Amino acid sequence: MNQGARIIDGNIDALSNADMQIITADDFNVEVSVKQKKTVGFAI
Repeated sequence: MNQGARIIDGNIDALSNADMQIITADDFNVEVSVKQKKTVGFAI
């Protein structure tokens, strides 16, 4: 849906077929989180 909205917001007449097939990171609603690995026991 985000890709379609991005394409429609642009100048449709200037888009090529390749432009309409490209998926960018902005097309996804994904939150990225980094989890730290918890250790149990002794650490060096």
